[in-house]
Amino acid sequence: MSAQKEFLLTVDNLASDCADSLTHDSLYGARVDGQLAGVAAWLPPEAYPIPYQRQLAQVLHLLPALPWGASAAREALRGQAANRQHHPRDQPHYYLRTLGVVPAHQRSGIGNALLRPVLDEADVRGLGCFLTTATEANVAYYATFGFAVLSSYTPTPAWPQVWAMWREPQTR
Repeated sequence: MSAQKEFLLTVDNLASDCADSLTHDSLYGARVDGQLAGVAAWLPPEAYPIPYQRQLAQVLHLLPALPWGASAAREALRGQAANRQHHPRDQPHYYLRTLGVVPAHQRSGIGNALLRPVLDEADVRGLGCFLTTATEANVAYYATFGFAVLSSYTPTPAWPQVWAMWREPQTR
């Protein structure tokens, strides 16, 4: 798949995550000078696991990527199934699906501002938080917020290594 097609599929997937989080009032955005500079798509405990009807709605966001995206969609389904195996199911928690900050605004506190409201709410409610990242440098970043690696795995042969991370509720 070309880099441009892979980028478009990633953007469509991000839009899908954001739309789903928005339905649960758990989509956070940050603006700088009126421009969107970052976004965090969370799911509250009552919104996970994602039922099939919501999964279908998310697939509809990927339609613009078809037909060349059909093979990528199959690969994505395999990857998501692998990710679900590493997702904790034994306790309610908040799930960070997506965190992204425009490169020009990285290291300016926007990521912190997008994470902090939900981390604080999780702490008040005594709930943990879960995320996955496919970027090794992000492991250290999330560790500064109290996340620890649960597992590291490769969801499919075509996907990069992924780190599943968990954060216990913090007491202050």
